[in-house]
Amino acid sequence: MFFRAMVLPAQDENPAEGGENGAGKDFFLFPVHIPLQTAAGGRIGWRPDWPVNIPVDAFIIFNDDGARRVSALTLENGETRLTARRGLSGGLSEFPVFLNGDFYQFSAKIDSAGKIRGFTVDGENPQEIEFLAFENPGDEPTLARIHQGESWFFASIMHSDALILETWYDAGGNPLAVFTTELDGSGAVRRPVSYRSVFQAVAGGEEDAINPENGAGASTAVPVVSGSRLYFDSMANTTLIDTDGNVCEALYNGSDPRYWKQPDGGRIALQWDETGCLVRMAGTTGDGQPLDYRYQYKFDGQGAWTERLEVRMTPELDVLIPVPGDSFRRTIEYR
Repeated sequence: MFFRAMVLPAQDENPAEGGENGAGKDFFLFPVHIPLQTAAGGRIGWRPDWPVNIPVDAFIIFNDDGARRVSALTLENGETRLTARRGLSGGLSEFPVFLNGDFYQFSAKIDSAGKIRGFTVDGENPQEIEFLAFENPGDEPTLARIHQGESWFFASIMHSDALILETWYDAGGNPLAVFTTELDGSGAVRRPVSYRSVFQAVAGGEEDAINPENGAGASTAVPVVSGSRLYFDSMANTTLIDTDGNVCEALYNGSDPRYWKQPDGGRIALQWDETGCLVRMAGTTGDGQPLDYRYQYKFDGQGAWTERLEVRMTPELDVLIPVPGDSFRRTIEYR
């Protein structure tokens, strides 16, 4: 049930009135336990629904357990600026999350005991997320309050060994979305197996009977309007995303993506050299156009790439002509 975020028109008080009578801004819904897991786990994973122009290996060195000496990494390209910063405990205090077709920059609110109390979110729709209640003995957050523009929301989060169930409500108590994380609790660390999301229309719809998506015995007056699901392999790589029947698939070698298929029919393969650098991305786009990108690098003293130039091989008169593409810079900080 994961990362699809639903954008709905914001309202001041009555969510059934529609955007024209509301605050005039959009808000979006997403599972708040996902940034919590990202911050605690200290890992930013690539997903096959990322834009093709964002490097698949942008945060690979940052994720490497053998490279914990990396304390911060910033990726830049024109207006794109994504920053990940790691604390002394190994968790992330700043990091990007891909939501609603775009990246949002999260910053964790951490108390003096090192406990995450909430997040701030930068982007088109800035947010404040505050955890109001925690569950013992695992000390997991069970209630969050979210402030977006002039709108307030609440997220109830239930935990078990095999499941995290999160339900969003508006300020009037009307359910808006249900997010479910299925967990593999067989090991020492619980890891996600899949995420599922079910988004509701604005409150005030026809009465439904029992809705199992909201939990056993729960009823809702809101019809389901959208759903999505993500699946993961044993290394927590995203292998499949199914959003309303539109499917992204990916294959990996370890943590490195080797191939992915897009919902519009695009197919892209990745080639890596023996040092772990991406050297080529080739395939076809959704409209059948060939795609062939080659890469040139600059490295720092630790062997991590700090600049990458994309060379696009463009067919002209049956000959491939190299044309400069995007250029990315990574600023890496070490302890």
